[in-house]
Amino acid sequence: MELTSRDYQNKVEMVLKRLKLDEVAIELSILDSGRKIGYLKPIHASEIDNSDVITLLAEWRQVNKDNFPTQFKVTMEGTKKWMDEQVINKTDRILFMVYSNGKPIGHMGLALFNYHYRFCEIDNIVRGSEDAKGIMTLALNTLIKWAFEELGLSFLNIRVFSDNSRAIALYQRCGFLEVKRIPLERIEENGIVKFIEIPYGSMKQPDRYFVLMNLQNRKPERKQILTAGPSISEKEVEYVLDAVKNGWNQSWNKYLKEFEKRFAEYIGVKYAMTTSSGTGALHLSLLALGIKSGDEVILPDLCWVAAASAVCYCGAKPVFADISKDTWCLDTVSMEKCITERTKAIIPVHSYGYPCDMNSINKIAKEHGLFVLEDAAPSMGSTYMKKKTGSLGDIAAFSFQGAKILVTGEGGMITTDNENLYERVLFLNGHGRDPNRKFWIKEIGYKYLMSNLQAALGLAQLERVDGFVEKKRKIFSWYHSRLSDIRGLRFVVEKPEIRTNHWMISIILEGFPEKRNELMAKLKEKGIDTRPFFYPNSRFMFFEKANNPVSYFVAENGINIPSGVNLTEEEVNYIAENIRKILTE
Repeated sequence: MELTSRDYQNKVEMVLKRLKLDEVAIELSILDSGRKIGYLKPIHASEIDNSDVITLLAEWRQVNKDNFPTQFKVTMEGTKKWMDEQVINKTDRILFMVYSNGKPIGHMGLALFNYHYRFCEIDNIVRGSEDAKGIMTLALNTLIKWAFEELGLSFLNIRVFSDNSRAIALYQRCGFLEVKRIPLERIEENGIVKFIEIPYGSMKQPDRYFVLMNLQNRKPERKQILTAGPSISEKEVEYVLDAVKNGWNQSWNKYLKEFEKRFAEYIGVKYAMTTSSGTGALHLSLLALGIKSGDEVILPDLCWVAAASAVCYCGAKPVFADISKDTWCLDTVSMEKCITERTKAIIPVHSYGYPCDMNSINKIAKEHGLFVLEDAAPSMGSTYMKKKTGSLGDIAAFSFQGAKILVTGEGGMITTDNENLYERVLFLNGHGRDPNRKFWIKEIGYKYLMSNLQAALGLAQLERVDGFVEKKRKIFSWYHSRLSDIRGLRFVVEKPEIRTNHWMISIILEGFPEKRNELMAKLKEKGIDTRPFFYPNSRFMFFEKANNPVSYFVAENGINIPSGVNLTEEEVNYIAENIRKILTE
């Protein structure tokens, strides 16, 4: 049960009171690489009459008085009075001595508790000995850990003069961050100097500033594990920063050219052209193939709507074929049944990164005189018969949206070996401008352009993409070894001629009727993000209905589980344990 503010106050005051009693012996060990090098010891009530302790405290205060907001000539008697009234007999304050090699070398404490918001100020941090170098940082970390764990604080504050660079550096090493700067006015009365806060809106010129620093108690709570997410390294930062600084004027397309060139080489094609999205790449590719009103284009019923939308952009009709139960890709038997005299092209989609049966698709397409446009959006790095996806049809479209294996935020790429198709997409993507007459438009064109900044990010990602693919395959192997023995749960089966990137690792719940949504909801409660499979396109009211039973079954029983390239084996263990528990409970 959550404590009320009053109950919490009572708890803290009781802890602090017990620490000040002689009979409570407590030491907070200061550790360095597991070795004890000192300790923190609370000052007890009996030490008010200990002249050695009072003398030491008075000397330290005098030497460091310029670092306190209230400055005065320090005396033994004044220090004893301060100890009695402001430390021992205060319910919301405690002071610890810092010891090293059995000798006191400084002190630090806690004060000014706010019980409602559960924070306090770390106060009176004084290094009294030159031998304390390095130890004070470890001592402060020890106090912070104790305050968070034993007192249940939400955060800690520290105030320090802005010109005390040594102290600020110490606090920064301990994780404190600057919150704000507080302007101060210097006031001197009867030999006492005080620095007080200047009210907001005052026109007074500050004499000095306080830096307010804050450290939150970052509890070791498990973050939500997302289904996807990119890996961004210093390489990406370096390339993008260079594009920001220097990618203008004569260098406006430096990274665009290099990205396209290297991408074509990686895929194994002659030509590559960047676009602003995978959808734009599909649209331009269809236009370059001459798809127009009255034509039909066959594609799998179960895929992201972008491919069907791009067909409609051209005025053509998308025709939905069923998918294979084993691969979740376009089923060639169903596909061939969809061919009519109006069919002009086929769009095989490499679903979730798994390559389609391209030999069969190309054979059927050739027999009927049809174009093949690969939707390779999710399949970067996957291979079919040792050839990369994107090199297996007449033309192909990729996506670099933020969840993909290679990201540019948004973006896409067209690849082809056909020079005429390449020249056509270049022309269309440049607003249909005549290359021989500046600003003369020959026909209605488009502008699906990628920026040089995105291309810089893409180039860095391309240089790391093989590592991404290997990590994705490793993640799949972790899941498979932990879950494949559950009856009624099925993964996609990788055939001998296939090497998939496992972009989105997915499972089908064949033996758990109506269990999918329950599983997703319970995983969410455990901080595990999941996605359902795409809806069959033929379910949408603006497309023609189709009888594709496999597409409907897989859509209703499929789940994408966390697959991000940064996923750890420990996280996969956690996810797999919860999936198993929920399905078998």
